Amino acid sequence: MNKITRLISVVILSAFLLSACGSIGGSSSDLKGSAWELVSLGDALPVPGTNVTLSFEKDNLGGNGGCNSYGGEFKLKGDKLTIGNVYSTEMYCEAEGIMDQEARYYQMISNVESFSVDGEELILNTADGETLVFHRLGQ
Repeated sequence: MNKITRLISVVILSAFLLSACGSIGGSSSDLKGSAWELVSLGDALPVPGTNVTLSFEKDNLGGNGGCNSYGGEFKLKGDKLTIGNVYSTEMYCEAEGIMDQEARYYQMISNVESFSVDGEELILNTADGETLVFHRLGQ
């Protein structure tokens, strides 16, 4: 094999291997029409028994904060994500920690400035340097 053929083979193999590793970064195709479940909220795990979800449709998002349903708007520009006008129902949940978790979640999600998707994992980064990590839900 001559040097050029070997180089082309290495480049093609490298491209194939990198594409198999999942996408890092984000695009609108990674989010629109997708649904996710919260895995970690900053440095904390979700309160046991809660199911915090997030789904993206067109320019709107929604889900369950662990007790209440919520919604809002989002805008994408490259890997920049802006979430605004977040609203929720106002039910009270008695189980310990759920209302505090939900308040923190709504505060953090309203402060998101970028995202990345790595395979089945969505990472939302806030302006304060905190992260929300989600796992993709089956579609």
